[in-house]
Amino acid sequence: MYNIFTKVAFAPLDKLADEFEKEGTISDSETPEELEDALFIPFPGTIKQIPQSPYRGSDPEWQEYIKFSKDLELIKKVRIELAEITRRSVENAKGGKGARILKHWLDVIYPSGPPPAFVHSGIEITDDFVSWTTVPIDQETVLRLHQALFPVAVAKASWKFVQVLFSQDPEEKTRSIMRAHYRLPDPAEVKKTYPALASSDKKVTEEKSQSSVATHVLQEHTERLQHNISVCQNYSAAYFKNMALAPKFYGQLFTSLSHAPKVHTLEVYLDYVCPFSKKQFETLYEKVFPIIKTKYTGRINVVFRQQVQPWHPSSTLVHEAGVAALRLDPKTFWAYSAVLFKHQTEFFDVNVVNETRNQTYRRLAKLYGALGASGPGTHQADEDKLYELLVVGEKAGEGGALNIGNKVTDDLKLLIKLGRQTGIHVSPTVLWDGLVDNSISSSWTVEQWDKYFEEKVHK
Repeated sequence: MYNIFTKVAFAPLDKLADEFEKEGTISDSETPEELEDALFIPFPGTIKQIPQSPYRGSDPEWQEYIKFSKDLELIKKVRIELAEITRRSVENAKGGKGARILKHWLDVIYPSGPPPAFVHSGIEITDDFVSWTTVPIDQETVLRLHQALFPVAVAKASWKFVQVLFSQDPEEKTRSIMRAHYRLPDPAEVKKTYPALASSDKKVTEEKSQSSVATHVLQEHTERLQHNISVCQNYSAAYFKNMALAPKFYGQLFTSLSHAPKVHTLEVYLDYVCPFSKKQFETLYEKVFPIIKTKYTGRINVVFRQQVQPWHPSSTLVHEAGVAALRLDPKTFWAYSAVLFKHQTEFFDVNVVNETRNQTYRRLAKLYGALGASGPGTHQADEDKLYELLVVGEKAGEGGALNIGNKVTDDLKLLIKLGRQTGIHVSPTVLWDGLVDNSISSSWTVEQWDKYFEEKVHK
């Protein structure tokens, strides 16, 4: 309510200030009409409707109504024009192509009186005096204010807020509060930059079989919550490594660390079922990453931003699998992504249209299990763990909920929200230090990437 009042009440002041700032002064010809003689600041809750007398036979408006009712050709013309306007509106809407005009009619109804008039009260400021006064207000403004401030609208908005609040997982709400308090991103974002792995699934299996990182505790709610709180309380250097802030602007950064590494960030928004995303990913993963590890060590980080393209329904399912891999073991994300791109066509529209959602999830889980990320003999266990995060149950959820999603739905929402607020539409899209760079193409060679890094890193 406060924001609406300030918009309505101080709009004249804002307009006056803008004119003064632009021109240095305000000429009489450029001053808004309502400000030429006085400045009016309205107060909320003072809008009143002024009763209108019914039309009389001698009123010009009523005479026009009578004249129109006798002109059958004009009525027919108006009827045809209104029908055509409606047809064009339908045709421009999705699925309305080819709309035709069939039987239609026009009811001519004459109002008994003029439209309602409204006034509102407030403070009038002139060169000579300041007073409380009442001035007219147009009907459209009144309607908008009522829609925003009327008790029904407020009640509906409040009820919707309560519904969303209580539909969230309590653990997720706790994590959100902690992240907001310590001004940190989601813990999954903090750990998003990982060492580049070889494209060979066999090599990944060998490297992972030697690793003893016990990341499966992230599945347990209590341990995950404790871990997130710990991250919030202890500013990890990994947070700064993932920041999309150009090193030359690091003077803008306040940090509690004694030293924040100055690293450039390359963000790539990719879709698992986009052929161009596959082309760019494979160039980066197989050819560019080795150069970054050797030539640009500690100077460039690459962040894989998952970009769901909803016009390919399977895109959501494949991205959910990527999110599930992050949940099970973050270090498998890049390797699993390489496998998903390698098997990309298996999840194109024609290859998923005749199977259920859970059947698609099972095929995605099999690809994850084939990595053998947890060591020898763990293929089936890894497959089952990923599938458990993806599968959608057949029973209603708590309170009879039917749109229950799966265990990674909330994480995917955050990734989609990031892409939306950044304004990403096309995949692939690349950002350098937080800014979209449309000069980068999916067809770039490793030499072009190297030249690009040379120019950017030394600026």
